[in-house]
Amino acid sequence: MPLNGIELKPERLAAVRTLAAACATAPEPEPAQAPPGAIITRQAGPYRVHTGTPLGDVRDPRRRYQQIYYAYAAAVREPADLAAQAAPRLARIAAALKDGLGRRRRGGAATRYAAS
Repeated sequence: MPLNGIELKPERLAAVRTLAAACATAPEPEPAQAPPGAIITRQAGPYRVHTGTPLGDVRDPRRRYQQIYYAYAAAVREPADLAAQAAPRLARIAAALKDGLGRRRRGGAATRYAAS
């Protein structure tokens, strides 16, 4: 099944689903079992899967990285939204320019646009 251009084999997809169900219903693993960012092996149904350790308390250094990611996402959200809103208008302008250039190349009259 393709997921963002990546296709998982049926057995791996079943392991992912089993792990998701286990994480949704089971208590959080004890973060002290491994240092922050370490890879740990978990049993999820019949599958053994490797995952990162859960996010720890306020002393976990990954919390600072998470704050940076959230700040970055907030900083790029507004420009990204504005660009997405402008995309249809820009596409129309690009099409008009392309059409005008095509007419010039064919010797036809180019449409003049009044400055606004």
